[in-house]
Amino acid sequence: MISRVKTKLRRPRAQSASLVPTGDALRVAVSGAGALGDFTTHLLFIQELQRTFGPLQIDFFCQSRKIHDAECLFANVPFVRNIVDDRFLPDVKCNYDLVVQIRHIVKYEIINHARIRQHDPHLLKAIEVASDRFKPYGLYFDSHPFLDGVLARHFDLEGKNLADAVAYTGNLNFPRETYLSYCPNLSDYEVLARLGLENKKYLTIHDGYDAAVLSASGGATKTWPLRHWNELVPLIKRGWPNILIVQLGSINSRKINDVDIDLRNKTTIGEAAWILKHSMLHIDGESGLVRIAHAMHTTSVVLFGPTSKSFFAFDDNINLTSEVCGECWWTTQNWLSSCPRGLAAPECMETIEPKTVYQAVQGFLTRIGSPAFQLEGASLYGDEPPSESDRSELQNIFRAAELEPVAISSHAKNENSGVYLHASKQWEYVQAVQAIKELELKLKRKLRIADVGGGRGALSIYLGAMGHHVEVFDVDYFWDHGGDHLIERRFQRWAKQRGIEVRYGSLFNVPAKSGDYDVVLSMSVLEHVPHKAYAIREAMRLLRNGGRLCMSFDFSLDPAKQEDNLRVEVFTPERLAQALQTIGLTGHVFSVEQAQKSIEKIQDDRVAGIPVGMTVGHIVVSKAC
Repeated sequence: MISRVKTKLRRPRAQSASLVPTGDALRVAVSGAGALGDFTTHLLFIQELQRTFGPLQIDFFCQSRKIHDAECLFANVPFVRNIVDDRFLPDVKCNYDLVVQIRHIVKYEIINHARIRQHDPHLLKAIEVASDRFKPYGLYFDSHPFLDGVLARHFDLEGKNLADAVAYTGNLNFPRETYLSYCPNLSDYEVLARLGLENKKYLTIHDGYDAAVLSASGGATKTWPLRHWNELVPLIKRGWPNILIVQLGSINSRKINDVDIDLRNKTTIGEAAWILKHSMLHIDGESGLVRIAHAMHTTSVVLFGPTSKSFFAFDDNINLTSEVCGECWWTTQNWLSSCPRGLAAPECMETIEPKTVYQAVQGFLTRIGSPAFQLEGASLYGDEPPSESDRSELQNIFRAAELEPVAISSHAKNENSGVYLHASKQWEYVQAVQAIKELELKLKRKLRIADVGGGRGALSIYLGAMGHHVEVFDVDYFWDHGGDHLIERRFQRWAKQRGIEVRYGSLFNVPAKSGDYDVVLSMSVLEHVPHKAYAIREAMRLLRNGGRLCMSFDFSLDPAKQEDNLRVEVFTPERLAQALQTIGLTGHVFSVEQAQKSIEKIQDDRVAGIPVGMTVGHIVVSKAC
């Protein structure tokens, strides 16, 4: 499926007139307290609520001064309609079926009982259970944020962190390691080229705090002493002279000496996110940028002082704390600007030594290596005539997807489930299945497969029927819906019944653990997006050692004739070579003669949807053990 790109942030009017409900989806208002870091947790709740009980029509409400942060985070979330000033919520509450408030814990308020029951009676039951779970925490909720420290200690005693608290009180079944479906605007990717960071090795550091906090010392109790930063940077430079150090931050960030690129107050949140995406390591206090880095799958060294490591830390980060003090947040109302013990500087942050942080950085950089990749196979349409085995495989794909077999001059679609098999994919899918069967035979087990940008395509359904564990990731599942706006939810339910996990996620930042898949599929996706090299690198991130990327794509010798709003950028021999070079594969994969022959063959066969002058190709890339 096409991963559609929104080039501008949505800025809806914060007025009740813009909040008139449309369509038949359940209408939900989510009101979230806090700032950017908190909003990542709210988005996690929203995506899991949508995944479990969608389709939902969601508006997000927050403080007016935080609307910009929310817009940046929610810009490319297809199921969030509006970002709205929360002062309007009392006046427009009647427009919704359900109102949800999040203050580290979740509180539901049913507005339209009948519509919720009609939409999904299981949601009513889930809210009933959640309401019972909420009752012991009502005082903490009503007193937010003044009892947040006590609330965190309560959950800590139960072995729960922030994600666990949201899942438990919201009665949503998702594990604490669930990744956020977050993708900044792709136009922000240009910041890497502008700063000369493409294909460079660099670390990011951040010293900052909420702009609303006023501190006479020029910092906040959460921030590390500036002299410690100024001691750490030279240590890193001496140990790793070939790695750049990039400082991120906003207007409240203090200048750290000797950094290579100072970006304080010079980037948008989206630009900072893409910089974090390709950082080798991020170093920070407990901040919103740590949560953005985690959403972008970058490890952080996090320095915890007043706030709770057990409540806020991610398990896959390197989390450092003082041995003498800490976790005093909200023991006083001004804890963030002044040490609750009355000390001139917070002892918890003062006693985290630069050498301790450097040792953590050194240990991480020593452990990581540069993976090697190998081209295992490459073919263009028509390189070889289809065999009897290929034809049999194709019939099995049609059968598994409950599609009527059609000639390659036509597309196939199951109107009930929404599953489709576009004409050229009759060839593309068979190529991928061959590579998958080879790996299955080699590993002697069923495989874990990520179909990135797979939409409602038939291949994932077939692979699930073969017994593999398959997850599909896409920004939405509406493409080619033909006016059928319920097709996404029908497909999700239909796929789930067949053991396929359907999730939201961009091919540029897939919400899944690194190195977790034997196979990553990218089938006829890359021609619809720019920045292909980054998408390929993201696919390789997902692979285990020994895993394989199966990638098909449109291919042309003169792409200007085929490129439009649908096909944004078509591979040529040169473009394919340039994209693969970013993962260490050099040389041209296909010759001009091969391409010309394939272009002629695909027209001779009258393959539907392929314009004159274009063909399709397929490659298999493995990640070295």
